[in-house]
Amino acid sequence: MRPLTRALAPLLLATVAACSDTAVSRARIAAPEARAASNDVDEGTSRVVVDAGQTLGPVMRIEQASTHSTSSPLPGEATRAYLQGLDQDVIRTWIQVRYVYNKGNVDYNYKYDGSGVGAEDALRFYATSGKSILIALSAYNPTSTWTLPTGAAFTDFLTQTLVYYKSRYPNIRYIQVGNEPDAGDETMATYYPIYQQYYRAVNAANAQLGLDDSSRILISNGPFTSNVPNMLEYADGFFAAYAADPDPAKKLDFFCFHSYGETNRPIELATARQRIDDEMARHGLAPVPVFVDEYGMYGGSKSPARMTMAQLVTMQPAGQLTKAFYLYEGGVSRVFNWAIFHATLPSKSQLADVETAVAYPYGNMLKLAHQVSLRETRIAAVSKFVDDSGLGTHVLASMHPGKGIAVLVWNFNWRQTPPETPFDVLVKNIPHAMGAGGRLHRTIYIIDSTHNNYYTNPAQTALVPTSEDDIDFASNVVTTLPLEREAVALILLTRDTGKPDAK
Repeated sequence: MRPLTRALAPLLLATVAACSDTAVSRARIAAPEARAASNDVDEGTSRVVVDAGQTLGPVMRIEQASTHSTSSPLPGEATRAYLQGLDQDVIRTWIQVRYVYNKGNVDYNYKYDGSGVGAEDALRFYATSGKSILIALSAYNPTSTWTLPTGAAFTDFLTQTLVYYKSRYPNIRYIQVGNEPDAGDETMATYYPIYQQYYRAVNAANAQLGLDDSSRILISNGPFTSNVPNMLEYADGFFAAYAADPDPAKKLDFFCFHSYGETNRPIELATARQRIDDEMARHGLAPVPVFVDEYGMYGGSKSPARMTMAQLVTMQPAGQLTKAFYLYEGGVSRVFNWAIFHATLPSKSQLADVETAVAYPYGNMLKLAHQVSLRETRIAAVSKFVDDSGLGTHVLASMHPGKGIAVLVWNFNWRQTPPETPFDVLVKNIPHAMGAGGRLHRTIYIIDSTHNNYYTNPAQTALVPTSEDDIDFASNVVTTLPLEREAVALILLTRDTGKPDAK
């Protein structure tokens, strides 16, 4: 392993300056009590170096958006509290238009197949759990059983459907034209005419409701999927059709895709946004915000070969963190965590149960990520153990004057098997104001095969610290982490002995 590739290093991680010669506190989580260290810090012995003296602007919010699965039961109040606790900016849900049409007997609360949950019941729940809602307005193709109107009548039906939901749930902000049309082998000859009917319906609904730019419904393509090159190949046809559309009222407010590729080379995701912008520019189109509203280590319902469900559930937090990290670093606007609950795939579920909101490792990771977000300002952090493909040890760190420092560290190695060697995390240039009273409180959380993992140990129903200690203030603090190959850790440094709560 070595530092991030030279070409991406300036984009992805800040270069860290040499340590100051102030005192150092050092502890291993296996023995949380602090022990004395030399005044001289050998930065070269630390795998991860965090510089609290170098701020980098707002920190990325890994946990800010989620997607709901139609396989989920209707959640209880504990799940609402969980989502609100993550301060969800956007939650994605589903409306399938041919079932709303219901053979001409319109049913806005039709039942999802499988879960039996009413579509409007689900929308009502999620609309009160997040700040805004994205609807995948899918199932626009009729079948022999489920008919749909055609032409202008279909546009009118879409308009009234949007008016109905938006007037009752004003925080609906985003609409997608279907879901993964490329996976359904749709061509632009059939898909783009549907897209035209949708944007005309969105325009009509916005006008009928008198919505301005701050509240109008925004529209995107139905997210295209697969790895980035395949996704772009399909997107090229869409951009060409959109550019050739002479309608002055056409709209493409944001662009969406799903990320189920590049798991063994996640660093390539850092270029996804630029490649989308370049493809749009090639067709004379200005860039728009980009959403990744589903992503994961693998797509579909079939688990990767030679991996157990327990391994996948344990690996999920680090895998999702790694992909989201590179997507955000590359400029993607929002990455939606898939899924809040999935009835058949525990590895893709944030929660083990939507009535009690007991979290799987994925959900616990999002709680830790929220602690990073709460500290608002990103600070420089570098890992010396990331290979050219983007596998290895990663770090994201933040700081707030009243809340201290949060350092999120994780190992993601996919199918590689490097030795599980404990390593040092150095936090340097800690502000003296944090040491008022002469003490720091250190809290460490670990998510791995045995810690904070409800799937492997059902007794672990709550996220709890792995260790805590109070240490004498020092401008430089070193913590040794014995992380497994696929694991996540959070180090919190706060003033005095107050215990931060990541639950």
